[in-house]
Order: sequence, then structure tokens, then C-alpha cells
Amino acid sequence: MCETTDRDVQLIDEFAKRYSLCWSINIHGILPQIVGKDGAFIYVYSEVPALLGVAFCPDELPGNGWNLTIQAALHCGMKILRDCQSEAYLSFNGKDERQASLALAICGATPVRDSAARCALMVTTITAARQRKAKAVEHSRTMRERELELIRKNCDLSDFDHSYQPADPAS
Repeated sequence: MCETTDRDVQLIDEFAKRYSLCWSINIHGILPQIVGKDGAFIYVYSEVPALLGVAFCPDELPGNGWNLTIQAALHCGMKILRDCQSEAYLSFNGKDERQASLALAICGATPVRDSAARCALMVTTITAARQRKAKAVEHSRTMRERELELIRKNCDLSDFDHSYQPADPAS
């Protein structure tokens, strides 16, 4: 793992490698997650202390499944973060074997062949995506600063184009 990898990516990557899982990127926040069945997923709940979370829909559990799941989770030391009819969140220590096994069972994530290579590709992908987002945020901040500077100079901004980017001189 490269030194520039973010802590959340490192936590998910280590957990995924330990259980031969693949992880993906939640595109809404550029966050790593392990996707399971019926919309369930494992994500980084806290970087310090290092805790993972499992999100799932209690409605998808058969019969008395919700009561059995909560009892098992509390028995092995997991914490209930949110308990609603349509969504539930539990936090757990990814290094605790009992908690990790239960979280994987709740999530429905299954091992994948060649998961190490896929995870390495995801690390590269999420790093590049976060760098692109940082550049976009910086560009947006720069454009706001330019707009404020023009406003302070009492310039007419009725035709100011916020999406304007100068042409690349190498083109």
C-alpha cells in the first residue's frame, strides 16, 4: 500500500484482503465500501479508533431475523448506531474475528477470486478520483475569488461564465 493512501481506504483494503473481498467506490462521497446483498454494505465508520460499520435493511431479514441479528451483534460487542424499520447501522472492530464474521454474514459479502489485484486497482482509482475532486474544488475556489475580485472592482458580471476554463496551451 502506498504511503499517500487515505486512512479510510487503508482500513477497507486491509479488511477486504483479509477476507478475500472486493471493495468499490461510493461515488457520492468518493468513499470506499464493500457491497453485499440487498443494498447492504460495509464502510469506514471511524478512522480513530479504527471502526467499520455495516449498513443493512432490517425489512430484508426473514421472520425473527431482526431480533436474532441484534442479539448476536450486542453479544459479540458490536454497537447499534441506528435502528430504523428501513435501515440499520452497526459499528464493529474489523480485527475482531467474531464481529467481522457477523458483519460479513449480515452484509452478505462473499469472497472473490483475484480480490487482491482488484483491490489494488480500486486503490489507484479512488486516489485518482479524490485528486480530480480536489482539483475541481480548487478551481471552484479560484473562480469564486476571481468573481469577488471583479465585484470589488464594480465590474458588470451579468455575462460572467462560472464554467469557463481557459484553453490548454498544449492543444
